[in-house]
Amino acid sequence: GRFVCERDEQGQWPIECRNKAFITSEQASGVKGFGLWIKETLGLPLSIIYDPFDSQRYLFGTLWTLALSALSILSALGLGYWGAKCILSGSAISAGAVRFVANFARMTPPLLQMYLVFFGIGGLLHTTFNIMLSPFLVAVWALSFYHGGMIVFTLLESAALKLQANPGFQLTFTTLPSLMEHSTIGIRTAINNLTKATTIASAIAVPELLTATIAIIADQGNVDIMMNLLLVVFYLLSAFWMTSLFWVERKFLCARQETH
Repeated sequence: GRFVCERDEQGQWPIECRNKAFITSEQASGVKGFGLWIKETLGLPLSIIYDPFDSQRYLFGTLWTLALSALSILSALGLGYWGAKCILSGSAISAGAVRFVANFARMTPPLLQMYLVFFGIGGLLHTTFNIMLSPFLVAVWALSFYHGGMIVFTLLESAALKLQANPGFQLTFTTLPSLMEHSTIGIRTAINNLTKATTIASAIAVPELLTATIAIIADQGNVDIMMNLLLVVFYLLSAFWMTSLFWVERKFLCARQETH
């Protein structure tokens, strides 16, 4: 039953109820005051610091990007391992079919795959059965399908070297560490490319980091600062996933040494 905005003892409205264009760093405190000081002193309108609405949507965009990249990386690695295993140990027909699908996946742009599934199959499902495909899941599928195809052939090339030395070699979880010596560079490249490719999910309205950045630019007009910030954030995200991959590689190598 109370008013949301009430004047204080000095007759001033609280900062949350005032026009943000007229709030200065001296009137604000904490992180918001620091952000306004940067804007006034350095001329950098970093609105994600002093504007709560921009802060929230940029945070959500970052979390969506992290979730999208994490699920896509796990799915791509799983598809890569499964595809390579089917080609190496399956029948001639199944191996040929999986090889064709993996080659098709890596030879077609992920954005095109995304469009075909979301607008093509998704549009058909919506008009026929009133089923709506999730843009997020479609983006995960397209990214993992494309990069999973790349990982399939990376593992196959490494397995070919093993087969030359050991004709009885079979790809399993226990023998997978032995392939890391020749396949890590290709897998790293695929994962690094996947992390950067998450920006294409904005084409089907996934609220990831690029979508949040463009929305803030449209409201604030701070193109230079937001695009450079996007560059830095994606560098940090790529560094995070590369560091995580290095950690996994060390675990695999340690497991390989223990088996010997």
